Amino acid sequence: MRRAGRRRAIALEMALVLMAAGGSPRAQRDTLLIGDFDAGKAETKSGLSLWPFCDDQYGGTSQARVSLIHPGADGSPGALRLSIRITGDFPTPFAGAWAMVGPEGLVTDLSAYRGVRFYARSKDAAAFTAGIVRFPGQLKRYTAPFTVGDGWTLVELPFDKFQLVAAPGAPPADASPLEAKDITSFGIAVASKLRGEFALDIDRIEFYR
Repeated sequence: MRRAGRRRAIALEMALVLMAAGGSPRAQRDTLLIGDFDAGKAETKSGLSLWPFCDDQYGGTSQARVSLIHPGADGSPGALRLSIRITGDFPTPFAGAWAMVGPEGLVTDLSAYRGVRFYARSKDAAAFTAGIVRFPGQLKRYTAPFTVGDGWTLVELPFDKFQLVAAPGAPPADASPLEAKDITSFGIAVASKLRGEFALDIDRIEFYR
């Protein structure tokens, strides 16, 4: 009986070791999930809502709206739909939606990661840019264009693809690469020179190593 009990204990210990070495726990360590929208809310995993950021807050008329759709990528329980309208009623029109990266909006050091990825789909294949905002004492915004199709596409953007954007009225930005420290938020917007109505579905936003 003692030998049988010992064998069961060894088998259980080996099973736990194999589970610890499996794919799922490793995936959790290798990514930082910002939002998968499976809980039926347009929120990040830390419970913060995504918010539209448009020129209508400065006198323009462009708009962005965030809504939930079902199912999401790979049949997941949910995803987001960004509905954006860009007008010409502002000198530099813009509209998009943003998510805070850290809990309570605190700056986050992402230097251990290599980039950001997400699932997306749209009939407006090349109309969008991804954005990352840093705040190392002053706000710095970086953007990277991406292209999707009508079906769900995995978009993977290394940090070195992001370019610094000059503030309105400021001289052109330098070409300094994105340093993944002091990160505050991640967002999606319509490319700056486009006008009209656009829609993008997005799911499972995460940073990867």
